[in-house]
Amino acid sequence: MGEGVRVRFEDELPSCCSANVLRLPRPDEAVIDVQGEFGRSESWFAGFDEWQVRVGVRWDEDDDALPTAVSQHLGTATGRLDSALTAHGVHVDDDGFARVGDQTLLVARLEGPPLGSRRVIQTGFDLWDAADELAGDLESLVGPLVADREDDSDMWGRDVTVAWPDAMMTNAVLLLRLARVTPVLRGHLLGAWAAAQSIQLFDHSMSMVATKAAPLERRDAVRGLDPEHRELTLEQTELWNAEQERLTRHWHTHLGLVPLPDTPSVLTWHTAYKNPAIDRTLALWD
Repeated sequence: MGEGVRVRFEDELPSCCSANVLRLPRPDEAVIDVQGEFGRSESWFAGFDEWQVRVGVRWDEDDDALPTAVSQHLGTATGRLDSALTAHGVHVDDDGFARVGDQTLLVARLEGPPLGSRRVIQTGFDLWDAADELAGDLESLVGPLVADREDDSDMWGRDVTVAWPDAMMTNAVLLLRLARVTPVLRGHLLGAWAAAQSIQLFDHSMSMVATKAAPLERRDAVRGLDPEHRELTLEQTELWNAEQERLTRHWHTHLGLVPLPDTPSVLTWHTAYKNPAIDRTLALWD
């Protein structure tokens, strides 16, 4: 997949997007590439397998939709389509594919023998402690899922067991930490499709899937925010809250994830239960 210049936020796009961001047409093909870090990362020692799922797309050469969208955006005929796309974070490689998205997934296996110095996750406290060791966003995702951390025997809290009565037979936990698509290709459900592919690929048939409806970085919700900025204004806070609400609806609609009653920003699904929403998303690019 083409790497090129990565564009993660809208304010990193060229000046032509300052008023209206370029939106590219739906790709004709989407693929994933999966990479792991077994035995070499902090997450591995904490008890998680960490996976990076890269999303690549391709447009048919005979389709005029792509060059037309770019030329209309620029207000001129495109001399070199590839250079115009690269400036917007879409670098097409020699095979015609461009890397346009990423999905980060953490998998905790709740069965199997210990592996050297790797943490063994068997209880809710084990899961929470491992998440807390890695990052605050993971701790705030796992905390509402698990039983009282003073209880060293049970795994799941009441919200989870009420929603998914078969949760006690879970053999793996899949934590969706990040799904990001380059700005000019948003709106085609590539992020949801990548997340659905991740779940399908690493599901152990009795898996608990969870995510938090909040971006890892506030710049994903508040355009132009200085990364060093600590306090949000009232207007910026409203934008941040609106993005969390949008993501909650998005993950529910397209992945069938269900918000926890007491913590609606945390959404779950257990793969022992049917999920028509994720089946529809998987079918977007057969």
